[in-house]
Amino acid sequence: MKTSWFDFAKQLTLPSSLAGEIWQQIEQYHSEPHRAYHNLTHLSSMFGVLPQLVEGDIPTAVSLAVWFHDIIYDPKSGTNEEDSAKMLQMWLGDKVNAALVDEAVRLILLTKGHQLSNDEDQNGRFLLDADLSILGRDWEAYQAYAAAIRSEYAHVPDEYYRQGRAAVLNHFLGMASIYLTEYGREHWEAQARENISNELAQIML
Repeated sequence: MKTSWFDFAKQLTLPSSLAGEIWQQIEQYHSEPHRAYHNLTHLSSMFGVLPQLVEGDIPTAVSLAVWFHDIIYDPKSGTNEEDSAKMLQMWLGDKVNAALVDEAVRLILLTKGHQLSNDEDQNGRFLLDADLSILGRDWEAYQAYAAAIRSEYAHVPDEYYRQGRAAVLNHFLGMASIYLTEYGREHWEAQARENISNELAQIML
């Protein structure tokens, strides 16, 4: 991931010293001990699936949003997305094109509710589907993801966790479509719904 970041930083024409400072922050935050899922592996997975979702080059704003969308992640906080967006603005707000930063900030904030207000929002589709791609993986990978999320919420008693998790899972099942891109709907939607239903059955036992 370090090499990928420095390659991306060159695209942004960032000074190597600044790129190094930002990488240290990215690595440090994503390596916090409470992160079982929202870590560098999650970022790597997102970048791994983006080429499947995007026809052509990945938009720069989408890549920038991926790098920063979970840089702040505290399971006890309700403002992780806003705080992550602020971190991006703090580091790059006056270092790269303002419109690029504004778009990346907008995309990061979309990950709070995973809903689009504009049907023509291609960048939003790419980011949100990449972020939720784990839901449509095979059952073994999904189980590892679900266990990692439970680990991140280890401070929550089982009864309350089951209630909260069930609400999240039912929210996904209630969506007309979990995925917003054609690729996501074709390749991940059915598996995601099966995985979510299986997890619901397990946690409600």
